[in-house]
Formats: sequence, structure tokens, C-alpha cells
Amino acid sequence: MVKVLLVVVGIGLIFWLNRIRKRGVFKRYKGVERSVTGIHGFEIQTMLSSATPLECLRHDGLRFGESFRLKVSPPLPHNQQCQCQVVSLSYTSTEVFDGALRNNSERATAIGSLSYKEAHLLKEMLKTLHSDLPPDFEEYCQQFELDDLPPDLREKMTGLVREKFVRLQAPASKPSSPSEKVYQG
Repeated sequence: MVKVLLVVVGIGLIFWLNRIRKRGVFKRYKGVERSVTGIHGFEIQTMLSSATPLECLRHDGLRFGESFRLKVSPPLPHNQQCQCQVVSLSYTSTEVFDGALRNNSERATAIGSLSYKEAHLLKEMLKTLHSDLPPDFEEYCQQFELDDLPPDLREKMTGLVREKFVRLQAPASKPSSPSEKVYQG
């Protein structure tokens, strides 16, 4: 009698498990597929030199387009000396998460190719020189972390910034135009 009872309970258990399996309780779901999103846009790049205008330095590295906050480019060219170029950008979401937007590439400058970090330092030196022209160039250079650079690169960068410093000082040292005569009818 016990054997018959065990057989009936076993058959009932198999029948019950089969009904649960058909409902999908034991079903394994495949992993969620990653969707790849594209990021498309443009970047303004300028040649870093002593002749680069301030407007170009301010807009250097500016990104715009469908995937960026700024949708439209600022009006280019800024002036007759504008050296800006608009470069097309295209990234996938996996490249962004892997660090592609950190700009580990090299930049072309008047003193040769520089890494992104070195080019950023040079751009900041040239840009801040415009806002407040210091009386002493050596004192100005001390506010930047130039000790981390190799000596030959440091000399090239300071030479380029010194050219800009001299160029910005030149108009101030020229004699002013003669004062206008006031008409005393």
C-alpha cells in the first residue's frame, strides 16, 4: 500500500512540476542586450601659436551638435586672423564609457605636437595672458606648473608665450595719437 501511495505522489509531483514548467517558472531569460548609442557632433580646434587671437583660444575645444548641449556653432571666422577649424566627432556609447572623450590624442601647435595635457597648459597660458598683462614675464610663468615638463619643451612653451607677451606689450608702448583739438568757435 505504501508503494502505491509513493507512486501516486510521485506521478502527482511530476504532473505538478510539468504544469509549472509550462507556465515559464523555470525559464531562463537571456541577458539584456546592450544598445549602442552614437554621439555625433563637431569640435572647434585652433592652432596654438603666439598669433592666435583670444576669441579662437576661448572657443578652442568647444563641442556642439545634436548630442551636445550647444546645438549651433558660434559665428566663424571670429576675425581676419581666425585660425579655427571645425572637426567632425563621432563616438559610440561604449567608447565614451571607456574614456574616449578625455582627448588622449596629440594636438598640433606652433612648437610641434603636444599631448592633450601639455596643449591645455599652453592654451591656458596664452589665454590668461590676454586678460591681465603682467609687468614681469618670469613672475607670470611661476603661476603655472611648468616644473613637470621636460626642459626642452618648457623652453619652447615659454618662448612661445614670451612672443605673445611681447606682441601684447608692443601696442601699449607705442606713442598715443595726438590729442584732438577742441573747437572753440
